[in-house]
Amino acid sequence: MDQINGKVPAFGESSEWVPSSEEGTQAVLCGKWFDAVRVPQRNAPFVLARLNRASGPVIQGPVNWFWLIAPGAGDDWHLPGMAVLGFGQHIAVPPASGTILPLPRWLLPPVGDCLTDPVPLRAALAAIGTPGAACA
Repeated sequence: MDQINGKVPAFGESSEWVPSSEEGTQAVLCGKWFDAVRVPQRNAPFVLARLNRASGPVIQGPVNWFWLIAPGAGDDWHLPGMAVLGFGQHIAVPPASGTILPLPRWLLPPVGDCLTDPVPLRAALAAIGTPGAACA
């Protein structure tokens, strides 16, 4: 989060970290505007279904999907099959208009101040390993 006013920076073409359509997909440093939660593609649809409308933007890559959360919000997460990418790590970020193939693309594009709330995201990730868990 922004240390000055406690707000998460806005998304969109004008956001400093979202590449323009002309630039195309760019490597963006995690830990400043967001951290990225990397979830394997085999588990990602379940997580998205669990979150439903509580999900913020999701980047779909060829092997993993990425949820964006506030920097530091997942620092203590140790769940099998996923990772939190923070300061010093990069992810490929498509332009805000990049919602169609090829990958990576925005499965759920950025709109407004819409980082994913880490509490329901962590619960959805924890449910992946729960026997009998099913998406609603």
